[in-house]
Amino acid sequence: MPHFHWMTVGHVSQAAETAINTAGGTVVHLVRDSPSLVIVALPYRRISEGFRDLYIGGREEIFIKVPSLGLHLTWSSEVDGQDHVGQVSVDKTVLRTAEECHSNWRRMCLA
Repeated sequence: MPHFHWMTVGHVSQAAETAINTAGGTVVHLVRDSPSLVIVALPYRRISEGFRDLYIGGREEIFIKVPSLGLHLTWSSEVDGQDHVGQVSVDKTVLRTAEECHSNWRRMCLA
C-alpha cells in the first residue's frame, strides 16, 4: 500500500506535476487565481518500521527526494534564494523538479 506525504504549495511546475503523477502521487489545484493554492500528495515507500523512502531538508529551499521513485523536487519562494520558504506566504512558493532548479542551486538539488 502506498503512503503519501501531503503538503500545500502555491504553484507546481508542469514538469513537477508530471513527475508526481507518474510516480503515483496527486496534484490538486484548489485555487488557480490569486492567491494560488495547490495540495500535493507525494508518494513514498515505508522501508521498515520508523523508516521511509522520503527525505525532506534544506535551508532557503527545501529539497524533497523519494529515491525509489526517482522523485527529486525543490520547494522554494518564487524568486530563487530570496527568502526561506517558511517565511513567505504559501501562495508565493513553487514546487519544481531538480532539473528546473536555478543554475546556482542545481548542484545541491541533484546531490
